[in-house]
Amino acid sequence: MRCALTIRGNVQDVGYRKIIEANAISRQLRGYVFNDIDGTVKLVCDAEVCVVEDFVDAINIHRGNIFVQEINKIEIKDVSFPLPETFVRLQTDDLKDIGRKLDKGNVFLEYLGIGQDKLVEGQ
Repeated sequence: MRCALTIRGNVQDVGYRKIIEANAISRQLRGYVFNDIDGTVKLVCDAEVCVVEDFVDAINIHRGNIFVQEINKIEIKDVSFPLPETFVRLQTDDLKDIGRKLDKGNVFLEYLGIGQDKLVEGQ
């Protein structure tokens, strides 16, 4: 079964694509995953129906900073276009992705600095 998935929720900049990639590789799926500019994660995968269903269940995550709100699956009938032999992450917006992650990091660093001036030596 070849299908396209659109995943909505808090799924970008939280390590979700790496989890998807690891789950896909462990199940020997073919395909790819990428962040889309609309804030979703999209992927195309191909394997036996039961493998795809198990994969979709495994990536429906609600833990830590990852919260999958919805997974929309569409079966692809035309399987003539090629897929990579192993599952891969596509880099679609490297500079924007780096910028978003740096912005998040700067916010966390700012929070770390709050109250530091009130610490007593040895704390």
